[in-house]
Amino acid sequence: MTWEINSYKGAGPILFGTQREAIRRLFAEEPNSFKRGGYELTDYFQATGVFIIYDENDSCVAVEFTKPAIVSWQGKQLFPVPLNELFDYVRERDEELEEDESGFTSYKNGIGCYTEDIEELEEPAETIICFRHGYYDAST
Repeated sequence: MTWEINSYKGAGPILFGTQREAIRRLFAEEPNSFKRGGYELTDYFQATGVFIIYDENDSCVAVEFTKPAIVSWQGKQLFPVPLNELFDYVRERDEELEEDESGFTSYKNGIGCYTEDIEELEEPAETIICFRHGYYDAST
């Protein structure tokens, strides 16, 4: 399955605002649940490479992807593709792209990526995230 990100709305069948129990019914596996950063409720569906991040009301606020997920946005595959290709594509669509030593965040488009080694431009990002409006404004 290719997860198509729909900026500020969700990814694939997962829409921001959907309750945790409804999201869990979309997967064939039981999630590994934990608190990310000590406060973000998260379900990790390892077989599909999907993290679902919830607010304090069990409402989905972000979806993050890692291997083996395949992710696209605006009809272009973003993950897994080399970092240089990923950065170029998103930069063309966001002149205010926020970049740092671990990836980027596009507040304009509601997406971002994380990588441990930004120098490895031929390697894919470790994760791609999509998020609701305001996700980074507060601790969800």
